[in-house]
Amino acid sequence: MLMEPIRAVRATRYKLIRNLTPDLTYTIGGIHKGEPIESWRADAKNNPALAARVDHLFKRPSEELYDLQSDPYEMKNLAADPALVDIKAKLQKELDAWMIQQKDKGLETENLANTRQGKSDEGEPKAKKKAKGKGKKKAE
Repeated sequence: MLMEPIRAVRATRYKLIRNLTPDLTYTIGGIHKGEPIESWRADAKNNPALAARVDHLFKRPSEELYDLQSDPYEMKNLAADPALVDIKAKLQKELDAWMIQQKDKGLETENLANTRQGKSDEGEPKAKKKAKGKGKKKAE
């Protein structure tokens, strides 16, 4: 399962993020389960700004553009801002060129990632390593 396949490029002032699977819901155990997310969700029912931030933890748009000078914490996505269309196009072109240079085919490349991973300390490919407690029990 892909966690969050993204590509990004930045200039001194702006950063463009391309999310390859904007249709997925992202979850990371330490952030998306239990506290504090449950209390955030409860508080978000009466706070539209917090609701948008909580939603952003689970869903990402296909593109994000941030002005790192005025927004260093990347809180306001400017990807749809018509005043930044030229900057966004320049960064998109740079990202496309880098992906071509790297032979990065986006999701196709992501889906093959586990075939390129090294071996774990136990000698098995990392992606195929069995979880502890699974499989046959040893005789005692």
